[in-house]
Parts: sequence; structure tokens; C-alpha cells
Amino acid sequence: MGPENLLKEDLKAGWNAGYGVGPVEAEARRSRVERILQTLAEETVRATGVDFLKILVRHLSQALGFKHAFIGEVYGDKKENLKALALWSDGKAGEEVTYRLEGTPCGNVVGKTICAYLKNTWKLFPDDGMLKELGVESYVGAPIFDSCGNPLGVLAAFHDEPVTDASDLRLILSTFAIRAGIELKRLKAGQEKKTVEEYIERAVRERTAELERANEALRLELEGLRKYIDEKRHIP
Repeated sequence: MGPENLLKEDLKAGWNAGYGVGPVEAEARRSRVERILQTLAEETVRATGVDFLKILVRHLSQALGFKHAFIGEVYGDKKENLKALALWSDGKAGEEVTYRLEGTPCGNVVGKTICAYLKNTWKLFPDDGMLKELGVESYVGAPIFDSCGNPLGVLAAFHDEPVTDASDLRLILSTFAIRAGIELKRLKAGQEKKTVEEYIERAVRERTAELERANEALRLELEGLRKYIDEKRHIP
């Protein structure tokens, strides 16, 4: 069994067995969290942008032992919709998903606070058809903000088995939601820059076309004037 699978089994045992309050249990808990944070940091340290998001959700899902993990970005005039920019599901990269936030667990997370549902998540949100389809029992999601506190999206992990303790899951997701916010902001800035550049290019093309039409009109006008002058010169 490789290091990643050992970590996954260790973590899964931890949040399905509950934690004691003694020093031994506390140290085991601290070490467990440190290992997963270190693993995720090492796997994502060299990545940026969309690559970072994809690598993060894959290793988050694998390390936690959760079947699904994703990073979603809010969009719409009222930030009422969510688009998954990176999704890892059942051991493979998932396709892009978009949906309305209302009636979903992510709707309680975006722009608000971290939320965890230990069991029966699909029953708690009956209007979320995807949860029922996947048989989602446990869910934890952390909001993603920019540096000004504006909501950008959510980092979430969910599984088809219940868990008995989510405090460490909360810590892990909230930690990486901060880094995800940096990358989402960077992507948004890049998109805005691209939009501005495309606007400038379009404006230049339109202005160039206008000048070409104006030059052509002037050429025709001058040509007509020359013909008129030539005709006048030949009149006896």
C-alpha cells in the first residue's frame, strides 16, 4: 500500500471512529491533520490557475477518502449559480457542472461560512437531485473569498458514507480555500484582462475599418472633382 493510500486509511479511520480528549488522542489528531495538509501542499506547490484547482480536488478526494471533491465559482447577477471549475468524482476528472445554488448545501456555504453535514445529506436537501443520484451522505464545504471579502465560490468534498466527526475536515478545507481564492482571483483577473484586450482589438479593427471607408469616400470625391475640373478645361 502506497503512502497516499496509507494516509487515506489513517484519515478515514480517524473521522469515522471519533476522537478522545486525552493527550495521546489529541497528538494523533494533530499529526493526522498535519500529514494531510503537508501532502496537499506538496502536490500543489508548483501549480497555478486551473491546473492548481484540478490537482487540488484530485488529491483532496484521494487523501480524505471521499469519492467526490470540487471547486465551484459563483456567477450570475445575484451570484445565484455555481459552475464547477474542477471536479474529481469516482476516481476520475469529472465534466463541467453548472447549477443553481438554491436548495443545495453549497447554497449555505457560498458567501457565508463553512458547513458540514455528517449524514443524510441527500435527505436534508431533497431539491438537489445530484445528491440523491450520487447517494451523498456526508458533505463539507468551505466558502472561497477574494482579498476584499467578496464571495468567489466554494471548495467542497462529499461521500456516500456518513462520518462522525468533521472538525478536521473543516480545518483542512478552510485552509486550502484560502489558496483556492488566490487562484480564482488570478483566473478572474486574467479573464478580465483578456476581455479588455479583446475590446481594444475590436475597437481598433472597427476604427480602422471606419478610416478605410472614410479614405475611400475621400478618394472617390477627389476623383470626381478632378474629372469635373478636366471637363471644365475642355469646354471652349
